[in-house]
Amino acid sequence: MTQGSSGPGPVGDGQAEGSGPPRVVLGKDERPREVTDTDVPGARRPPDVDLVKRDGVVPHASATEEPVVEDAPPQAPGWLLWPLRVIAFVVVVPFQLVRGAVLAVWGGIKAFGRVLLAPLTGIWRVIAWPFVHLGQALRWCGRVLAWPFRQLWRGLVWLARKLGAGLRALVRGLRWLGRMLVWPAAQLWRGLRVLGSWLGHGLVLLGKGLIWPFAQIWRGLRWLGPWLGRGIAMLGRALAWPFVKLWAGLRRLGPWMRSVLRACGAVVAWPFRQLWRGLGVLGRGLRIVGRTALHWLGRAFVSLGHALAWLGRGLIWPFAQLWRGLVWLRHPLAAIGRGIAVFFVAIGAALLWAGRMSALVLAWPFRQLWRGLCWLGRGVRAPLVWAGGSVAQLGRWIAVAVVWPFVRVGRGMRKGGGHLGRALKSAFTWAGSRAMRVLRWLWRVVAWPFAAGWQYVVLPVGRAVREAGRWAGRAAVKVWRVLVWPVVAAYRAVLAPIGRAAKSAAGGVGRAARSAVRATRRAAADTRAAIREARTSVARTVKDVARSMRRGGR
Repeated sequence: MTQGSSGPGPVGDGQAEGSGPPRVVLGKDERPREVTDTDVPGARRPPDVDLVKRDGVVPHASATEEPVVEDAPPQAPGWLLWPLRVIAFVVVVPFQLVRGAVLAVWGGIKAFGRVLLAPLTGIWRVIAWPFVHLGQALRWCGRVLAWPFRQLWRGLVWLARKLGAGLRALVRGLRWLGRMLVWPAAQLWRGLRVLGSWLGHGLVLLGKGLIWPFAQIWRGLRWLGPWLGRGIAMLGRALAWPFVKLWAGLRRLGPWMRSVLRACGAVVAWPFRQLWRGLGVLGRGLRIVGRTALHWLGRAFVSLGHALAWLGRGLIWPFAQLWRGLVWLRHPLAAIGRGIAVFFVAIGAALLWAGRMSALVLAWPFRQLWRGLCWLGRGVRAPLVWAGGSVAQLGRWIAVAVVWPFVRVGRGMRKGGGHLGRALKSAFTWAGSRAMRVLRWLWRVVAWPFAAGWQYVVLPVGRAVREAGRWAGRAAVKVWRVLVWPVVAAYRAVLAPIGRAAKSAAGGVGRAARSAVRATRRAAADTRAAIREARTSVARTVKDVARSMRRGGR
């Protein structure tokens, strides 16, 4: 191997070619590569291994570029063809046979139906012929009868227009009459409003003049009120002073009375206290006696009876002495009670006399004031009565002078309106009666042909049509029972079982076909997965072989 171009590199300058171990030779634009046996002089290069599968085409040894050969289209594996053929023979061929048989049966049914419906079509035409001609006759009758109705409608429209024009003219006249009647009433109302406003102002001024004296009296009472209140307060204080002093004395006497009552209570309670103590001693003795035997119980009760008798005498004696003392104190205590009662009675009489005197003293100004107010009321009442009578007389004069003419006018208008209303009512009644007579005569003239046509033409035709319809219905029922019943029986006995069998067979075939298709799809998926894994493993093996060949068989 020759040395590359000069330049820096790891090769030494003094070494000769072919001497020493193989080295890595670097060129200017080359990457370092491994030195193999082909780089050694005298060594043979092994032939290249081509792992690509080709269809018997051996490339020429001297060719530098291999020709590109397109891959053959993928084919199903041989182990999958026979199962598919078996499935086609078992599933597809029977399905095609059943489908052809069903189509043939359906064609026969359709032909049989055409043969059966041919006479029914003729029968239907025969049945429908009267109805068709009846419809044409009714259409012609409608066209003939439409002209009188149209003329009647036009006459009624013309009459309604004329009546509408007359009513509009009448409404205009009534409107003009209303305006002529309303204008005087409006003027009268305006005059009454002006008069009422004047009367209102006059009454307001009169009311203010009457209220002025009472306002002055109220002002005087308001000025006198505080002074009068102060005098009443001073009088109340003077009357309450004895009671205040009495209450103060009773409050000072209260502690002494409490001590006296406490001592009396102690004296009265001392016997009961001693009795309670004796009962306590007795209880303790009974507890001790209870512990003895039963034959000592009687003696204990006897001794206890004597003790209780002695104790009773000892307890009753203090109460007896206390009662004697209380009986002796009865007369002094009664005298003291009488004195206290006389004292309170005297105080009540004094208070009553003081109240009466104070009431007389306080009531005198109010009595004089009430007398003055009564005199003032009598003095004011006469002018007020005179003023009221004058106002009433003035109102009567105004009513006679102003309102009475309008009242007369209103009564006359009411009477005239009544006459006009009665005249209008009679006119409308006469016009309505004449119009009703004309309409009744027109109805008799115009409606008689329609009534005759209805009675002598429409009703007989309707009865004939009804009878024909009944006969046609009965005939159709008979024909249906005669012609259709065999078809229904044949369908129920022959075609229905065949249809159910075909439906069940088609369902079984469909299920088998769906299961076969699913199995085929699953097998194809498994085959694709196996082929993919085989390709992956082959590619991995090729890569490993190529890598080992590049490394020199290592």
